[in-house]
Amino acid sequence: MIKGGYRTAVAISLGADPRTRTTTIAGGALLLLLSIMAVNRQDGDPAPPTPEAIVAECRQLYTELNPTSSAQPAQRFEMTKGDELLRVYVSEPDNWISVCRSGPTGVDAVAAVRMSDGPDDQLRLFDSSDSTLKANLLLGHVPTDATTIQATLTTGQVVTATHDGDVFAIWSPDATVTGAQVAAT
Repeated sequence: MIKGGYRTAVAISLGADPRTRTTTIAGGALLLLLSIMAVNRQDGDPAPPTPEAIVAECRQLYTELNPTSSAQPAQRFEMTKGDELLRVYVSEPDNWISVCRSGPTGVDAVAAVRMSDGPDDQLRLFDSSDSTLKANLLLGHVPTDATTIQATLTTGQVVTATHDGDVFAIWSPDATVTGAQVAAT
């Protein structure tokens, strides 16, 4: 189909004067180029999702995980490791913290855990269940006046948490956080 369209444009231009021939050939070449781009776009990789689409999917998946939730979670912060992004959300009315991990193709995983109560001046981890440990992720409460939260992994690697002064996330995509020693300063 593409080649046939190109042949038609060339055949029409053969009997025309040089200016018309040049315009027709240029128009045919442009049509051919646009056709090739359209075919390659259909067969190639889909366009990466927009940040807005990823946020919408994160919120939808959170709702599916927590159908009894009374409120949409508010995004607290983001963490980036390579081409992966981890968004941390908190739903205050329901006392849930959730994470949504995405990469170049969209959302990879969503997890949510209940935030535990306790003294504001103490470091607390929220439910280190299999789902968060498999994601190499620790979630917790930042003690009053703490500025830094760090985890020393069993490999000896030290990972500094990202936090908003209230909740923190320690994310180590390439190494397990199981058995990590967490400290606040």
